[in-house]
Amino acid sequence: MASIINVDQIKNAAGTSGLTLDSSTGKASFPSGATLPAGSVLQVVENSGATTLTSSSSSWVTTPVVGTITPQFSTSLIVGVATVAVWRSSYAAYFGVRAVNSGGNTNQVMARGDGYNYSGGSFAWDTTYPFSYTAGSTSAITTTFQIYPNGGASWFPNDASSFSSETNFQRWHVRLMEIAQ
Repeated sequence: MASIINVDQIKNAAGTSGLTLDSSTGKASFPSGATLPAGSVLQVVENSGATTLTSSSSSWVTTPVVGTITPQFSTSLIVGVATVAVWRSSYAAYFGVRAVNSGGNTNQVMARGDGYNYSGGSFAWDTTYPFSYTAGSTSAITTTFQIYPNGGASWFPNDASSFSSETNFQRWHVRLMEIAQ
């Protein structure tokens, strides 16, 4: 039989610093100034959805693809990846995708200007967009994906309804990881 120890806080031998456990979520928080081994994964946050966006704009357009993380340390590395189903019309060439932050770190953290569609017909695919940045704050940081359709019809995420009746149907997924530095 397994044993259970219920605690709210773990302190060092001197009784001065400790690991605090949130009573409702069980999430651990570390004392200010705590040093964790570099490369330690502190948290993983995921977001996904079935909302779609279509645009033929010749400027940057905000999509529903977003992820939010609240870092425990401002020095942490945030590593993210988004997977998105994309559709592009045949009559337009290059298009762009970028990820911009709001909140604690307001940098543009990823830009891809090499999306291209051949002129033989419409094209659909799943794309993975990796990115990373230093948290720079312990305030919530929201990463939002934007597209530059360049005048061509673009769906980001795609609106295909083939499997939309399935349980937990998703058109896009964002995963953010906080890593100690």
